Amino acid sequence: MNRARFQLLATAAMMMVAASDKKLFDTGPSKVYAKPITKSDLPRWDVNGEIIYAKDEKTATKYAKKRGLWRPGTIVKPIK
Repeated sequence: MNRARFQLLATAAMMMVAASDKKLFDTGPSKVYAKPITKSDLPRWDVNGEIIYAKDEKTATKYAKKRGLWRPGTIVKPIK
């Protein structure tokens, strides 16, 4: 084994050892994830006595229609 090949092999071995040490290359988390919106974070809406969680009246009406709770003339009102 000649000198250049030995130096290359030794350098590669040192790089592998250094890469396995987490303290040397710790840059912290790469992404910051936003907290997901849960049901308890959304306002509550009353539709014919049923409670729907939605961000606004239009969305609450849409969810009520999907669930079969909404009929023409139904009032969607917020619950405090």
